Order: sequence, then C-alpha cells, then structure tokens
Amino acid sequence: MVASAMDGLRGVVAAVAAVVCAVCISLATSSTSSKYNILTITNVNFDDMLGDPRYEQWFRDNLRCDQRAFCKIVVWLRRRLPKYSRRRSVHSFEKKVAVFLYFLGSEGGYRETAGAFGMARSWCVNVVSTFVNVVSSNANKWIHFPMDSRA
Repeated sequence: MVASAMDGLRGVVAAVAAVVCAVCISLATSSTSSKYNILTITNVNFDDMLGDPRYEQWFRDNLRCDQRAFCKIVVWLRRRLPKYSRRRSVHSFEKKVAVFLYFLGSEGGYRETAGAFGMARSWCVNVVSTFVNVVSSNANKWIHFPMDSRA
C-alpha cells in the first residue's frame, strides 16, 4: 500500500514538473513583441492642422477653443512675448501656444502633451512655464474683486 502511494505521488510530481517545463519552454521561445502603451497619443502635425476647417472639432476637444479663438490667443500672447515669438525654433509659436492649451486641458500632464506634439518633455515644461508666467502676470486684467458691497 505504501509503495503504490509513493508511485502515485512520484507520478503526480513528474506530471507537475513536466507541465512546468512545458510552460517555461513555451514562454522562453515565444516571440516577444515590443511594449505598446494603448494610451499613447500619436504625434499630431499641428502646423498643417491650423486653418483647416476639418480640424475644428480637434481644437474644441483638445485645446478647449475653436480656431478663431485660438488665433486671438496667439495674437494676445505674441504681443506679450515679442522676443520669444521671434526666436528661431523648430516649433512655431502657434504650436507652442497649442502645447500650452493642450496641457491645461489634459489630464496626462507633460508626458502626454510632449508625446502628442512630438517634442521632449523638458521642452514642453519650458513652454508651459513661459506661458503660465505671462498669463498669471496679466490675471489682474480679467480677475476683479467687487468694488462695492452689493456685488
């Protein structure tokens, strides 16, 4: 009785070992695919989108304004950053404004914004910081406290 139980136990151990080996071999020989993040946003060619009515919804969804309002924001920021807007750069001033607005409207932060526009995250941080400083320093033009107690 003891011998048959030992033979049965050896058989179970051998079967488990065979299954573990088979799984290890199949995992080791399976082709590995590159990691892919399903949340990665494809790089947009923003300069080609600007002025094209087909992208009006993209502007509303991602920049939270239409193209007409976007152009007004660009003009306003350009007046406040004349040296910055004339600097030679790989990215246009309009694209930099789009990066700023996209960042403000997204939940993904700098990484998502930089990925969407095809630029380095550090560059994205610099652009957003520059525009935040301009907007915050001009906030008194839009934000006013009531002048009397009735308001």
